[in-house]
Amino acid sequence: MHLHGNRRIYTGLEDEMVCLCLKVQRCKIKQTIEEIDANTVGEVRRSCKAGGGCGSCHEEIARLIVGRRLQTTLDFGNHIIEGETEEPHDELEFLLSDDNENKIIDEKVVNQVKNFLDSSINPCLEKFSTSAKVIESGEEIVLDLVGANQELKYTLGFWLDLQFHEKFHNLTIIIA
Repeated sequence: MHLHGNRRIYTGLEDEMVCLCLKVQRCKIKQTIEEIDANTVGEVRRSCKAGGGCGSCHEEIARLIVGRRLQTTLDFGNHIIEGETEEPHDELEFLLSDDNENKIIDEKVVNQVKNFLDSSINPCLEKFSTSAKVIESGEEIVLDLVGANQELKYTLGFWLDLQFHEKFHNLTIIIA
């Protein structure tokens, strides 16, 4: 999930230029996130201008925000891994079912998604004072992030996309 620019691969170095459009380095973004206790890409953009151009750095800014809040290092698959020999992918591959025509998600799968939310996702989302719940299921699962504004939904969407892709490869998850 990113905007107009090409998906980028990052080195993780502190002096790396994360926002190429406005020339903002990783160290400045991390400093800004810490200083303003940022929860959203928009807050970072308004404070230090990073992310105010093409949007290709939004995913990385979101990764830094969510990683800080969850007190972990996250990998969205957009970093150079030591010893990596394959060419990096331009896009994350989200697998969809081969037969999407009139496909309704089985109630058993919906319950698995709800259990996943309760056991894995919502404990993390508590750190953002929000929680996720299924509000609709049909051809896709629609989630609401209770208590989150659009900026927070956008920022958390990068992390949620990855979490659901790893657990439910063939489901389409939409954040309302």
